[in-house]
Amino acid sequence: MLFTSDFFSIDVHCRTFNFRRKIDGMKRTQRMHDGDRSHADLVLLDSLTLNYVKWEDDWHEAEQAHKCLTFQSFDDKLQEIKLKQQIHDGDRSHPRLEELDALQLSYAGYEDDVIVALDQHLSNRSFNFQQKISGMKEKQKIYEGDRTHPNLKLLDALTLT
Repeated sequence: MLFTSDFFSIDVHCRTFNFRRKIDGMKRTQRMHDGDRSHADLVLLDSLTLNYVKWEDDWHEAEQAHKCLTFQSFDDKLQEIKLKQQIHDGDRSHPRLEELDALQLSYAGYEDDVIVALDQHLSNRSFNFQQKISGMKEKQKIYEGDRTHPNLKLLDALTLT
């Protein structure tokens, strides 16, 4: 049987990529087992000075990412670790944190929203972070009685019987 569909070639490409990634991960795992931490990822990881709560868990997750055993890339995990350490050190100079810190919030449940926004920041999900900030601003406006949002105007215009 001959497969010629585009979906088949995409599937074969994905399977080949995943197979190669798995083999690469096995090689990296063996090198680490043998005590070899000379790979640039590990040298960078080993050079960090970390002392925030649960940094050991993140360190282990970064090693797993290096071995291609997670869905998160090593670079993404390393960025998350660096952001967590900056926050722990009291450095909130990142533009997203400055934007979050500048919000004047008092609506019910804003504390939970701040935690979610912080998680979006740490995961380096700029779009999700901006969407969360936008939603938090809207919640605060509603809490303060501002009903100028077009959706609220439509809702207020409804006559229910």
